Amino acid sequence: MTILRISISIVLTVCSLGAYAQFTYFNHLNGVQGDDIVQRPTNVQVIDDRIFTWGLQNDGNGTMYTAKEFDLNGQLINETFLEFEDAFLYIGASESFVKVQDEDALIFCQTKVSTLGYQGILIKFNDQLDSVWTRLYDFMGPDTYFFTLTQSDTGFVIAGDNQFAPGQQGTFVAFLDSTGNYIDHVQVQEPSDGYHRNWNISVIPDGLVLSGNKGTAENTEGRIEFLDENGNLEWFELANDPSALQRSTMIHEATEDGQVLVAQSIAYEEWPYNSDPLLGYFKLSLKYVDFENETFTNITEYFTEHEWQNGGVSEILEAPEHSWVMGGSCNVPDNIPDSASVSPRSFIMNVDSMLDMQWYTELYYDTCVSCFNQLYDIAATSDGGYVGVGRFQDVWASDSNEKAWMVKIDACGDVEWQGCETVSGLWDIEQAGFESIHIWPNPVVDELNIESRTNQEWDEIQITDILGREVIRETIANSTVSVAEVGTGIYVLTLYSKGLPIHSQKFMKE
Repeated sequence: MTILRISISIVLTVCSLGAYAQFTYFNHLNGVQGDDIVQRPTNVQVIDDRIFTWGLQNDGNGTMYTAKEFDLNGQLINETFLEFEDAFLYIGASESFVKVQDEDALIFCQTKVSTLGYQGILIKFNDQLDSVWTRLYDFMGPDTYFFTLTQSDTGFVIAGDNQFAPGQQGTFVAFLDSTGNYIDHVQVQEPSDGYHRNWNISVIPDGLVLSGNKGTAENTEGRIEFLDENGNLEWFELANDPSALQRSTMIHEATEDGQVLVAQSIAYEEWPYNSDPLLGYFKLSLKYVDFENETFTNITEYFTEHEWQNGGVSEILEAPEHSWVMGGSCNVPDNIPDSASVSPRSFIMNVDSMLDMQWYTELYYDTCVSCFNQLYDIAATSDGGYVGVGRFQDVWASDSNEKAWMVKIDACGDVEWQGCETVSGLWDIEQAGFESIHIWPNPVVDELNIESRTNQEWDEIQITDILGREVIRETIANSTVSVAEVGTGIYVLTLYSKGLPIHSQKFMKE
């Protein structure tokens, strides 16, 4: 297969900037650090004006799985807990918790691990979070892995893995009716050396689309497959960049009329400060699928200048006006590219139909640059915005202090509210200085004015571009800053006092 590679520069357009700052980082509140409750939300869905999440929680007395309901302001309405005796569930892919078509109900799909081996599990909840039914599946023997699902006219289609020997893992699709009863399955990729893994599945006219990766931990290739409506493989592509380090993965999203967008995360250069072969600088390659010619088109690459270390997309959503919203996680080198330290962050971004970036929002803990921060899933909300869920740890490689967070952004990527879940529900983040500092003009040509409406003081001014790269830093308490030499585009002004950020706001330079 010949892949057309096109280099397109980023052209940013203004969505509509708010008058006041919308914080895109999380602060710590008393009580967050220090408790031992582990929380990990892996999925989010929206029904009307209600947000539903799925995840796990461990308070030291064992792991429980929890479904929660929130309103659009992030306030907890309802929650339910499930426990499995002598068993646990794998962490879900982003599309393993979905709204049932034409019903106010949710389906959860994952793998149950017990002394009986690996079994697929499907749980249906009503919108009150009551369990309607639970099904277990072992049609692939003791190694039946369920990862993600989609819905068809007759029920559900599951994408999963199966393993016949250590290090040999294949993939399958399974067909279930609307009540979860098993109908049939098809082996898509036979187990072989290394593994095949499915991250998401979609129904398109006349068939199915699967995406994921193939390989070993040190050598993975992004993989996309196209199946007929019965699950038979028609063609697939192991798509990698020949200049890359042979480490990549793919996920996709499909529209009802069959347009498929692929997001491929690719390692293109070794990380020089660590001998771990899994680490590297990553870039993002977006592309459409040309089914007729079995190739990719409109290939557009981002983050090719050391902006990401070990990053990738976890979810893509179709958005209004033929655009796309996607989210994921990455490590950002603190002094790109010459730094051995990184800041783990999550991000949500929007591209138009031509795959040109429209906005990009990073989510991170400004007071804990080493905190592990991972976005798992995003969903569109009824008011035109988006909600994302993830977790952070303030101790790397430790389950202690692992906290769930949820963030609501508007249609332009500005954060409306953000919080972390505790045992009792959601706590709000303190937004110091919110609506207390005004900047103008916006858009700006030469000089940006800064006004404090509450007599707040600052001693440092920082301006970064939309990708987080610093373009101006002044250690003075000026009320004006010159941006005449800055190129056109969208930037973020951050004010600091004694080393801590007190205000952050987007502006446009014309």
